[in-house]
Amino acid sequence: PPPLDGIWATPPFLHNGSVPTIELVLNSTKRPKYWTWSFNPNDYDPTALGWDYQFSMIGHDLEPDANKRKLIYDTSQLGYGNGGHTYGDALTQEERMAVIEYLKTL
Repeated sequence: PPPLDGIWATPPFLHNGSVPTIELVLNSTKRPKYWTWSFNPNDYDPTALGWDYQFSMIGHDLEPDANKRKLIYDTSQLGYGNGGHTYGDALTQEERMAVIEYLKTL
């Protein structure tokens, strides 16, 4: 595996880029099924360590434009899933934030 040096600067996460922040890597229960972001590298969330993403509602009136739908990460598609990797679920929120703070120092 690659080293963790600078991991905070390399979103999205998991092998297929299906998780927009490290906070969500450490808490699988909060991972969105559909999400998007602005594709602006300045839209970074320093608290969650990752992209400042937006939940998306595929199939609802909130995303009527087909071009906008292309920008949505849909984890229900084959090969795009964000399941598994639940090792962080056993941590408390305080412990997760401590891991995130540590990763910021690398």
